[in-house]
Amino acid sequence: ELPHQAVRRLVFDDVPAFDNVLVFEGFEHSVEHAPSPKYGVDTTYLKAVQIAALLDDNDFPDLAVAECRTELIDHSAMCTLGDIFPRDVYAMKDSKNKKILYTWLEPEQFERLRKPETQSALNAWIGSLVIVPDDIEEAQACFAIF
Repeated sequence: ELPHQAVRRLVFDDVPAFDNVLVFEGFEHSVEHAPSPKYGVDTTYLKAVQIAALLDDNDFPDLAVAECRTELIDHSAMCTLGDIFPRDVYAMKDSKNKKILYTWLEPEQFERLRKPETQSALNAWIGSLVIVPDDIEEAQACFAIF
């Protein structure tokens, strides 16, 4: 699957709430060399990052926001997350009715969360999120009305 095909599938099939509110501005390509986490051998990763923007800030979909139960996150995890935490995490369902969580991150924040040393803090953050299923359906129904 080519990068532009994967983006089209993701946006238009899996997260239809963003259909017609994004403008795609191109890709940034990079090559990374790192040991495979599963096999431990040197691996070359070809990465394509789709750059996109909202057509209009007022067009942002009305989506459910997952509630973060901060009392469930230890202090060290919060420190590891730094400026990434706290922030809104949105919840929706994809075309297969599976819950999807997403948030907006700066590229350097995204790269920081991908590092193995931040995985336990990221898992603690995700584990602290409470999603009320009715909120997802209600938000998606409101968005479909517009």
